[in-house]
Amino acid sequence: MIVAPHPLFDQPLIKSFLQAFEHSMMTFVITSAETDAVPYRFLYVNERFKQQTGYDEPDLKDQSPKILQGPKTSPEVLAELKRKLRRQETFIGQAVNYRKDGSEYIVRWSINPILDERQQVVAYISCQMEVNERVQDQEQAFFLAEAINQTADAALITDLKGRIVYANRAFTLLTGYELEEIKGRNTRMFKSGKMPPDFYQRMWETLLMNQSFKGIFLNRHKDGHAFFEQKTITPIVDEYNQPIYFLAISKDSSEVIEKTHHLEYKAYHDALTGLFNRSKFDELMVAKLRHFEHEGAVFSLILGDLDDFKPLNDTYGHDVGDEVLKQLASVFRHSLRKDDVVIRWGGEEFCVLIDSDLKSTEFVAQLLKDRIAEIDLEALPDIRLTMSFGVAQAQSGDDPETLFKRADEAVYAAKKAGKNRVRIQPESSEGSDPGSD
Repeated sequence: MIVAPHPLFDQPLIKSFLQAFEHSMMTFVITSAETDAVPYRFLYVNERFKQQTGYDEPDLKDQSPKILQGPKTSPEVLAELKRKLRRQETFIGQAVNYRKDGSEYIVRWSINPILDERQQVVAYISCQMEVNERVQDQEQAFFLAEAINQTADAALITDLKGRIVYANRAFTLLTGYELEEIKGRNTRMFKSGKMPPDFYQRMWETLLMNQSFKGIFLNRHKDGHAFFEQKTITPIVDEYNQPIYFLAISKDSSEVIEKTHHLEYKAYHDALTGLFNRSKFDELMVAKLRHFEHEGAVFSLILGDLDDFKPLNDTYGHDVGDEVLKQLASVFRHSLRKDDVVIRWGGEEFCVLIDSDLKSTEFVAQLLKDRIAEIDLEALPDIRLTMSFGVAQAQSGDDPETLFKRADEAVYAAKKAGKNRVRIQPESSEGSDPGSD
């Protein structure tokens, strides 16, 4: 039924389509462009539309689909519809509409722009389907989902905006919230604020492609404590493969992650000082050399060796020796920048990886040397600690062994020159300075 004349309907092909629409079980509506005096006014509706809504031609003349809206029609859906139409994009959505007699029904529809030869919008065509029966089936399915309450994994169902529709008992145990407290609220309420924003961006990009997303979330419990949640989120789609809900299945993985972190800490940290150990040094050195070769990111290595540690250890015992090493570690920690990496290489040797050139790094080594000389051992007032340092800068073609060897040779030169000194890589390495006391 043509509600209002339009040049579009003069085209033979369009007339053929309208004849086909009249016999369709689907609802078809054509509305005018937004530039008309009455934006989106009805131009055409098929017989199914009249049966569905109770409206006839006189009712629709000079009217727009606004007459179908009512108290339960979602403003968010309408806003998204307008955004899509103004960008000449296809809109797919679901909302509550109202018939002429005031009764409500749920419709799922898609709207596409009709463009002329200049790619200008001349009208919009909408294909609609009433989904009351399907929604009722889904609601019954949610009642059946009570069976999920018997599972150990937490289950959460949300709409496409992340608003909570259903949660099982395991989810209550996991988060501390009852369903009545959270139903209708957005899942962002669980955010701890400690996850990077791009994590959630990747999540939404994956879900909106109708793909499952797996990840570990750091969320917040009702009582305020943070916990790790291993979660899989899967879109629930309709018969047209369009997402209508999201189902999240998760479990508390805090204990596993804490154990993993503990094992990783032990693998990469020195048990006595808490500094990184040689294993971590090897890993970081390879990464920094790769970054240097590919990006030209300059960095240097400081190698320090405590002077005369063996006699001290043999004379006063390993307990005193261990305390000395702890104090040395403290000096390194508090004398360096946050991004500088300190490693206990082994025994009385310490390394620093620093993102600076040779001259700046030599200055840092001098600072460390001076601060170590100021350490006051209360139990051993007559002992003065000193350390000899070697400094080397990464060069093209270096591997971890060659860079470490140059720093080690510089330490040897410092020891030979009388200890408690800083020496830089041998002069044969790109004409470096001989170093200073």
